[in-house]
Amino acid sequence: IYKYQSNMVNINSLIDINVFNNKIRSFAKQIFNLEDNNFYILMGCQNANAKRKGFEYLLDSLKILYSNLNQNQRSKIKVLIVSKIVSHNFEEIPFDKQHIDYINDYRLLSLLYQATDVFVNSSIEDSGPMMVSEALACGTPVVGFDMGVVNNLVVTGYNGYKAKLKDSEDLAEGIETIINLSKVKYLEYSDNAVKQVEEYSSFKYFNSLFARILKENNN
Repeated sequence: IYKYQSNMVNINSLIDINVFNNKIRSFAKQIFNLEDNNFYILMGCQNANAKRKGFEYLLDSLKILYSNLNQNQRSKIKVLIVSKIVSHNFEEIPFDKQHIDYINDYRLLSLLYQATDVFVNSSIEDSGPMMVSEALACGTPVVGFDMGVVNNLVVTGYNGYKAKLKDSEDLAEGIETIINLSKVKYLEYSDNAVKQVEEYSSFKYFNSLFARILKENNN
């Protein structure tokens, strides 16, 4: 079908940045009663038991991360998981943890992204997921396996960390990298996360892309 097409267009999910943005990031933690001096790791999906969501790799990576940190660092890490169905291994997470019922309200979900410090995507087979793009749009750095939209939207050293597929140690290293960022460097990652979505996943990008395609076809 595409053998005569010289340019292959790729749209990395469409995000409404009027809903998913970083505009109230400075006090989003207060809305969920989260403490400013803690570091919040967010993970989300509909069914955490689904094999393709890679919860087993997430769990292994959190155990590795726990062993790499000292007691003071461990005490400040909190894991939040949003899902309809919680994993049967949920209680094995070594850090303080909380399960949050699946959120259907996009504006509330946007606030949760803004309230957390990193979004971890452990999916091993996924066309998205949308949560990667949504988290980035809200200024939350993303650590995830190199597949789906992570491949195009997450740039190690820029707005998150792209881990080798199914490599729990590398996923743990990515999370620890974000934890150890200075405040200044973290803000850079956060700003870059927003820029990445605005440039490659916003409605503005989508409209400009199709305007260009139509112009090229008319020529």
